[in-house]
Amino acid sequence: MSTRLLADCLLCRIVRGELAVERIVETDHVIGFMNEGEALSLGHCVFFPKHHAPSLHEAADAALAEILVLVKRVARALGVGTYNVLQNNGAIAGQTVFHAHV
Repeated sequence: MSTRLLADCLLCRIVRGELAVERIVETDHVIGFMNEGEALSLGHCVFFPKHHAPSLHEAADAALAEILVLVKRVARALGVGTYNVLQNNGAIAGQTVFHAHV
């Protein structure tokens, strides 16, 4: 992937600190934040690998596994018992930000 595409990637810009978000969790490999700007539902959170991966196919297995562990940890910390975990992989599936995220 070209440097220009990475420079324009919304989630890569968050990783680099160019865009401010309310981070709820961060590890060496994953960031989770509250998506209040485009909230699809109350408490809409986005979790994604720091390393740019356009889809799940390119994302590291360890980062993907860590994301689900963090989703569970954040839900417990917030006292949330019911929630959806969604991931659109590819344009036909509805993905609009081409950096793998849940």
